[in-house]
Amino acid sequence: MDQTVKSLLDFLNSSPTAYHGTAETVKKLEEAGFTSLDESTNWELKPQRGYYIVRNSSSLIAFHTGDLDLTGGCFRIVTAHTDSPTFRLKEGVLNDKSGMLTMGVEVMGGPIFSTWLDRDLAIAGRVLFKKEGSVGSLLYRNPERKVLIPNPPIHLNKTANKGFVYNAQNHLNCIIQSSRRENGAHKVESFYDLIAQDLNLNVKDILDTDLVLYDTQEASLTSWKQEFFSSGRIDNLAMCHASVEALISTKGQKGIAVAALFDNEETGSKTPHGADSSFLEQVLERIVLAAGGNREQFMVLCSSSFIISADAAHGVHPNFSDLYDEDFTPQINGGPAIKKNAGWNYASTGETSSIFKMICEKADVPYQMYINRSDRPTGKTLGPLTAARLGIPAVDVGNPLWSMHSIRETAGVNDHCYMIRAFETHYSET
Repeated sequence: MDQTVKSLLDFLNSSPTAYHGTAETVKKLEEAGFTSLDESTNWELKPQRGYYIVRNSSSLIAFHTGDLDLTGGCFRIVTAHTDSPTFRLKEGVLNDKSGMLTMGVEVMGGPIFSTWLDRDLAIAGRVLFKKEGSVGSLLYRNPERKVLIPNPPIHLNKTANKGFVYNAQNHLNCIIQSSRRENGAHKVESFYDLIAQDLNLNVKDILDTDLVLYDTQEASLTSWKQEFFSSGRIDNLAMCHASVEALISTKGQKGIAVAALFDNEETGSKTPHGADSSFLEQVLERIVLAAGGNREQFMVLCSSSFIISADAAHGVHPNFSDLYDEDFTPQINGGPAIKKNAGWNYASTGETSSIFKMICEKADVPYQMYINRSDRPTGKTLGPLTAARLGIPAVDVGNPLWSMHSIRETAGVNDHCYMIRAFETHYSET
């Protein structure tokens, strides 16, 4: 297996949540010599060095300083997001229903509900606890502790294959275990009782959690020729992986190369660590200030900069081709797709699309175009948010995939390698 593809599959398997994906990215950056920066301290930056900043343990901005010469310089930015549609657990409360301990969930983003039922699910995220007078945080993940959301039998639900609508409050509670106690076993009062054992914590010290469900099936190559890969969270961890791989390989460039990985894209981005926050703007300006510049020089650099907003694209589906505009049907392994929309749900303009096409041509990477059917609404992504906040031109692109927002999506092996090459060329542009 190609080393880049193996690295991607390992990253997907190790990143069931935005917290884990960010932690895995930090490991990769530090192995490559990048240095952590603290937002609460002054920064001292050196030319041709890599740095990174983390917010909320779930968003990350990494950059390579290049020459750190503000005269005629620019920012070469790639944005992606660390979160994916899932179900968030409701605060550790267990309910005893029909002899089973269940937990309620909240819908995060827009998952395809039916794909989450009758699967081997597990729970992951972070646990907050009392630690020497402050709040400590631990990542939690235990794929051996499986939970499930079973379907009712079709004999009792005759509309199961006729558009049955799941009610998130009533039908999607996950089953943790039976409530039956044997041999005088301790009564489980809350979900905190269970995770405290796994983390070796006193249950009374647990303050809160940010926990979600994830699919325990690992990422794998698929199709007869194994030219595709299937996994949960390809949207959008694949673009996080590609942007960081390209950033790490970038050296000796004049401009400042930036990979910005935001949380909460699936839920609107309006958080202190989302794309519609000051996070990226503050980091870019602080780079300029640390290089001896001022706010005016920051604005000058922004005027010469460019953003590639990288998120998944809809690959044409052979069984549902009528859902696509027949003139704009990106095929898996046909190269990155440039996404355009007249309502500006995507940031691409004629000019920024042309710039990305030239990047692809320089990198010897094929490209495709995606425009939605005119009688169907399209999705939204990071591009318009970051472009509007910074005043930097942006293009929205993504690799085509099938089953977007399913518990398990499918994309192309070649496309992932194509996108890394395009990002590398973008970062190294003068």
